[in-house]
Amino acid sequence: MAPGSSDLDGITGRARFPGGHGTPRPVCTPGRVLIGDQPGEPARLPAAASEPGINSEDMSIDHSPGD
Repeated sequence: MAPGSSDLDGITGRARFPGGHGTPRPVCTPGRVLIGDQPGEPARLPAAASEPGINSEDMSIDHSPGD
């Protein structure tokens, strides 16, 4: 990190960038989803999210959230 800067500078700067391909930045609502601990469950999540029109472009998976 540059001297005299902070993480907040990056957050503020990011807000000035529009969404992809010149469109306005979309309103994002973060959420958490608990899934089963069976093979294939994480792979089903993007498909299930796309059915109601949710864009799962910025999705992260945490095995133990909060730990």
